[in-house]
Amino acid sequence: MTFDLDSTLVRAARGLSVAALLWSAPASAQNVAIEQLTLGSATTTIVIKGLAIEGSSISAEAVRGLSSAGDLKTAADIIGKLDAKSLKAASVETTDRVAKERNTTVLEGVELLDLKNGRAAKGSVAKGRFANTDDGETTATGAFGRMTLRDADIAFGLALQAPGPATARDLRNIYAGVEVGALEIDLREGGSMTIDRVVIQDVKARQMPRGLAATTEDFGAAENFESLDPKRRAALVRDLDLFFESFSVGSVEAAGLRFRNGGDDAVVGRILYTGAAAGKGAALAIENVTQADGEQKSRFGSIRFSDWSLTPLLKGLVAAYGDPAKVVEPSLASLLPAFGGMQIKDVSVSGVGGATTAPVSLAGFELRIDNRDGGIPKGLRIAVDGLAATVDPTDPDMAPLRDMGIKELDVSSGMELLLAGEDLQIKEISLRSAALGNLTLSGVIGNAGAIFAASSGESALMSAFGLSLKRLDVLVEDRGLAQRLAEQQAKASGKTPDQVRRETAGMAAVLLPATLGSSPGAKAVTAAVLKFVAKPGRLSVSAKAKNPAGIGAADAAVIAQPTEIFTLVDVEAKAE
Repeated sequence: MTFDLDSTLVRAARGLSVAALLWSAPASAQNVAIEQLTLGSATTTIVIKGLAIEGSSISAEAVRGLSSAGDLKTAADIIGKLDAKSLKAASVETTDRVAKERNTTVLEGVELLDLKNGRAAKGSVAKGRFANTDDGETTATGAFGRMTLRDADIAFGLALQAPGPATARDLRNIYAGVEVGALEIDLREGGSMTIDRVVIQDVKARQMPRGLAATTEDFGAAENFESLDPKRRAALVRDLDLFFESFSVGSVEAAGLRFRNGGDDAVVGRILYTGAAAGKGAALAIENVTQADGEQKSRFGSIRFSDWSLTPLLKGLVAAYGDPAKVVEPSLASLLPAFGGMQIKDVSVSGVGGATTAPVSLAGFELRIDNRDGGIPKGLRIAVDGLAATVDPTDPDMAPLRDMGIKELDVSSGMELLLAGEDLQIKEISLRSAALGNLTLSGVIGNAGAIFAASSGESALMSAFGLSLKRLDVLVEDRGLAQRLAEQQAKASGKTPDQVRRETAGMAAVLLPATLGSSPGAKAVTAAVLKFVAKPGRLSVSAKAKNPAGIGAADAAVIAQPTEIFTLVDVEAKAE
């Protein structure tokens, strides 16, 4: 190892000079004016122009010494000792360099008030602009109007860019609130957007051992995750996990968003992100969305995502790839984030097939998932409420519905599943229509746990061969479909609806016994179906496997005739 005496002496002299500047701080406050001040590190440069500090607790010499501090940590330590009535700057330009990317932000008309230990009680920025480039090519530019800040820790925000102690655990407040108005963003090929207002509250962080810039510099490599060498992949997943552990945001609200990309325009009334707190995961709400692309138009009243967290996913990646010498193939369960659910309300879509296409509307959609700790959900519920569409009078595919006199179709559906040990309990799979009827299925499938615990698609497929059916319940409720079908057939055959129903019942009386056989279960099903055909109302059929383990693939493979099914199950059937 070569000892670099020159650089060691330079670093020592620089540290002594900074210490001397601090010791020379005035006993009483003074006003400081500096034309230009430059702070920097290997990845970040901050240029402050027209700096004026009123009632500074640090001397002008100490402030000028920030330019020679040599790193942002030293600069942050100095600013952390600053008390002042106000700090103003004509402009503050920050440039971050990460790999081939270069991000520049310019703030104009900066004012911070009531500073204590480098923390401002409040502040404002008259306006700002930014530009992002990748390998010399501009990828985004933008500008914004007035910005206001509350309880902003300027010193700690600067310290985040520099390496911090490896023992840092607790998150510290960076600022209590920031509000920005009139944002304009040009994403080049990605279109443009404007935002009336953005409000960010309760932002906290902790220092990272290599600093913010160094920790995030390789995040872009995640796009080619599988092709990375083990060492680089291990560093990436560890840095991702560290980054998400080191920051928290109370809430982010954006209002009045407008997007434009060619002829595709969209407007969003509000987006609200709420960070995890009080044992609940993060939440995201998107409200009052309208979109237009030529003749196609859509509207969403609200879209909400609840109780979600990436922590299980990140921990799963670290467990699988965090040690380059011990890479393991992760299971699907280990890479699933926590996700409470999603709700969509008041949807309408028109013009999908042209201006004359009938509109489609949806009252609501709900997805609820029970996996608070991530991994395979223990429960799942999906509900579709009020999916409605006008039957197109010119569409030939809609002819059967028109023949039944249906002018508007309104259906709802639902599915609820619960994983209990090795059993998958089907609480409900339903399809409902107020004008036609309802169909509801429920039951129990055995040996389902192995599928969800599988580490790959192939092993999940193999586990599927071990599934067994333990119980199946079917409920049919007529709400007018039988009458409409009878009328449709009557019109086509020149008969009355009553004649059609009698003929249908007669055919069923012959075909069902011949198909199902004469076992007690078959007779129960036949009797219930015939009663339902004669007077449609409510038909329920319940089949339970005689073997407690259920009916498996091997059992089903040897069934040659439908009559043999009743040797495997106990059946109850009833019509009302």
